[in-house]
Amino acid sequence: MAESPSAPSIARVRIGEAPSLARIDLVSSARRVAALGAAFAAATGVALPCTGRSVRAGEFTVLALAPDRWQIESEGPPGHAIAALGAIAGESGSVVDQSDGSRAFDVAGPGAREVLAKGVPIDLDAAVFRVGDVARTGVALVAVTLRCLSAEPSFRIVVARSYAESFLEWLLDAGAAYGVLRERHSASPR
Repeated sequence: MAESPSAPSIARVRIGEAPSLARIDLVSSARRVAALGAAFAAATGVALPCTGRSVRAGEFTVLALAPDRWQIESEGPPGHAIAALGAIAGESGSVVDQSDGSRAFDVAGPGAREVLAKGVPIDLDAAVFRVGDVARTGVALVAVTLRCLSAEPSFRIVVARSYAESFLEWLLDAGAAYGVLRERHSASPR
């Protein structure tokens, strides 16, 4: 861990790249969502979350991006997650590996909401964007998936791999006034 040169002596924001995870999109048609939801609940014991929410289901973290679209994160190899989700989805949904197409960053600490508010057009107040909430939005003109991980606050931001470096530069610049500690790898909760 190295402190950025412009950071005050006490960092109010920690920024680090999140651990690499398998990221699998699970997509259904409007007429098959109920069947997919039933199959997922039967296999995992957990209902697919409603749009804007996330849940933990065994080895999977499920982020609801739209009424018929979920992104599934798994710590295991993508091939295992694809096989397991494909068996669950059957003919009710499609499973697409997105693992290599993105990078994720964790932003945490007392100044995290203020830093993200510089580029996020949604209300990040703790009473509005709660732990487990998910949003597809833009941050500094880059499309991202934003999730609140903990009340600390801690957020995970998934961004297309091709935009990751410029997004990280923006994030570090936005956080400079709050004191930034850049961590090599984050250990934030899933």
